[in-house]
Amino acid sequence: MGTTPKARIRQALWTANQDKPPGPNGLPTRVWKDVWLVLGDEIIRTMETSMEEARLPQLWKKASVIPLRKAGKDDYTKTKSYRPISLLQTISEILESVLATRISYLVEEHRLLPRTHFGARKQTSSIDALTYLQEKIYRACTKSPPFRWFLSTSRELTTTWPNNQSWRACGGDGYPSGW
Repeated sequence: MGTTPKARIRQALWTANQDKPPGPNGLPTRVWKDVWLVLGDEIIRTMETSMEEARLPQLWKKASVIPLRKAGKDDYTKTKSYRPISLLQTISEILESVLATRISYLVEEHRLLPRTHFGARKQTSSIDALTYLQEKIYRACTKSPPFRWFLSTSRELTTTWPNNQSWRACGGDGYPSGW
């Protein structure tokens, strides 16, 4: 992670959603971008101090809770027809983004997650998880006689079903007799 803290903070600010609703102070992300040239050094100093001391400024902890209607509810006079969302201060969300990026980097750099952990990691997807699962099943199937029989039978069934012995052995319904 060769970039400076200033560059990481600026990148987090510039990649943040500008149209996201602001928190209690009413300052959307675009305001922080607009004042960056004037207040950028102060913003960086505040964020760096926050990270060094592992403390969030008190004002950044405030949130506005807004009830949103759940779709398809019949009676909106009941509280269970709504779900609350918290609108955080946009500046604290920028710091959160910087910290999340840093934590992800350190976790990968120090190999703190098993290689079979595919969720919320860069350059991994559900395809990677399915490929891994497929490989594990294939290895298990080729090492175990019952699995080998299942694979050969299932291949046979998909090409000749229902005109084969396995179908008839299953009583014609696909299940072994007695099930």
